[in-house]
Amino acid sequence: MLPEDNMLPTRTYDAKQVLASIGLTHEKIHVCPNDCILFRKEYASLSQCPKCNESRYIKNKSTPTKVMWYFPVIPRLRRLFCTAENAKHMTWHAEGRIRDEKLRHPADSPQWKKFDDEYEDFAAETRNIRFALATDGMNPHGMQSSTRSTWPENGIEVYYGFRDEYFTLKAMLYGTINDFPAYGNLSGYSIKGQCACPICSKNTDYIRLEHCHKNGKKKDGINARLDLVKMRIRSDLAPVKKGKRTFLPPTACTLSRHEKRAFCEALYSVKVPEGYSSNIKSLVSLKDLKLKGLKSHDCHILMENLIPCAIRSILPKKVHVAITKLCFFFKTICSKVIDPAKLPALQNHISETLCELEMYFLPSFFDIIVHLTIQLVEETKLCGPAYM
Repeated sequence: MLPEDNMLPTRTYDAKQVLASIGLTHEKIHVCPNDCILFRKEYASLSQCPKCNESRYIKNKSTPTKVMWYFPVIPRLRRLFCTAENAKHMTWHAEGRIRDEKLRHPADSPQWKKFDDEYEDFAAETRNIRFALATDGMNPHGMQSSTRSTWPENGIEVYYGFRDEYFTLKAMLYGTINDFPAYGNLSGYSIKGQCACPICSKNTDYIRLEHCHKNGKKKDGINARLDLVKMRIRSDLAPVKKGKRTFLPPTACTLSRHEKRAFCEALYSVKVPEGYSSNIKSLVSLKDLKLKGLKSHDCHILMENLIPCAIRSILPKKVHVAITKLCFFFKTICSKVIDPAKLPALQNHISETLCELEMYFLPSFFDIIVHLTIQLVEETKLCGPAYM
């Protein structure tokens, strides 16, 4: 298939040597089976974990039980700055972005500006890097015995290809990108119970539902209805017993099988431009009347653009208007350009929307994740656009 004089490596070893020469190396580090330690530095010569005494290797073999692949960041940064075109883009936030008092980039946010005011030496070098830690939950410093094992304290010397010079590169952790459970693992904050909101903390207003922990994946069911009986509200939705069977009256947002089919068929027929999202048709099961295989980006596309259209003809007007307002809120908060002057109105908008949703959805729907939407406006105001 390739010309006879092609220069591609013929062996995997040769290909790895090419990658190693451009700084794309990796390290394999043995790990305790229970994730207690990494067998490196002072633990490099041990054959079992000093904390749980588990063997480092598979029984009667020299093969490690667990291996972590570590991709060093410093060689990659050096390689990034070596290329003139890439190096030029590394200072775009200081030299190329639009400055019109709107939130387009984290550099427009108060958090970025406050850091620059407090650490003027770091801010003076526009080539310094501000990392965002994306993780599913980990502690980068083990038991907190070391606070700088992942980056040299005084920076690293890097060649800057755009200006043909060397400079000392420093970095800081600007923020984190993770889901809420990972936030709890990363920060050590308890994300369960009455103080689950890290912003409201002890000032959180909450109601403990007796049966909510048994609802499973659904937000509606016999247990959710028993909570209504216990709270003495919305008696029209209380379970109704007829003989040996118990019936649940439909709520304003309950979909019949016919309505579910109409919703799924509406999404099934959607066609979007290439690269806009996944093939929506492949995510809809008309047999089971469910959505499946959704990725994070697909959820954003559905929430911000498609759901308002799909529910318009199948739900009561007051319900689909409330849901549509929530969808428009997320579309606004995730837009690429945000006017800070409009954020107070957006805060009032989401407050009113959540109040409207409380009129139509059961109390079991309003868990900590729904509550956190009330904090998004302030977080955007402080840290910049959410789409990044």
